[in-house]
Amino acid sequence: MREVVAVNRENWKLHFGQWLFRRRGVMPAFLAIALLPALDSFQFIQNSHVRQIYWELGCLAISLLGLFIRGMTVAFVREGSSGRELSTPRADRLNTSGLYSVVRNPLYLGNMIVWLGIVSMLHQWWLSGSILLISYLYHRTIIVAEEAYLASRFGSTYIEWRRRTPAFIPDFRHWTPPELSFSAVMVLRREYSGLFQIVAAFALMNLVLNHSATGDWVVDSVFRNLLIEASVICGVIWVVVRWTAWLPAPRDEVEMTCRNIQVDSRQKKL
Repeated sequence: MREVVAVNRENWKLHFGQWLFRRRGVMPAFLAIALLPALDSFQFIQNSHVRQIYWELGCLAISLLGLFIRGMTVAFVREGSSGRELSTPRADRLNTSGLYSVVRNPLYLGNMIVWLGIVSMLHQWWLSGSILLISYLYHRTIIVAEEAYLASRFGSTYIEWRRRTPAFIPDFRHWTPPELSFSAVMVLRREYSGLFQIVAAFALMNLVLNHSATGDWVVDSVFRNLLIEASVICGVIWVVVRWTAWLPAPRDEVEMTCRNIQVDSRQKKL
């Protein structure tokens, strides 16, 4: 009877994790709604607008740290090794080197740090802690679905890697250098939208916080300028990635070697 209950509980976690995985794009909206109650009592730090701006820039640095972690993760992977589909998990290969050698979910870790920076703009420790906990539980539930897929896809190789690698807190004792070389193109292709979203979120939060504290709907010039610059830069990258072949997705040496062998064999047959 206990085994049946345990199996049903695991199935429930798996199905719920799959349900959240398909809807993980709405998580930012949910967290934004959770911030609304804290706006009623918001005030600038020591009632100083200038100090509040410096605080918000410090929070922006925290979020950019999360984006940096994401960038240093995708810089050493190739298309197909970490799918971005919203329907079901997908991975053509298992990443176990680089940041993946010290933490199993560096992208989710980066996401959590990004949100920590945004929420910290309100300088309320209880709110930052609550959102961080919610974000952790949310990602931990999604991981159930991803780990089930990876275990079935890669078998004992994945199980051994999971056994020695923590889910969120990095353990650098098992650091393994990346198998692939650094790819700035991969970072630009995968993370330009994240940069724009972070800057846009801070500009929006700056607008909302200024209204809560002063009653005026105004974006401070520093965030307004950052938003304009990010819009131009990320807009150019979007056009290049979407409509040109100037930033092609890099392919690793193994894939290129296999394709060359296939071409050579076909030529010999001809």
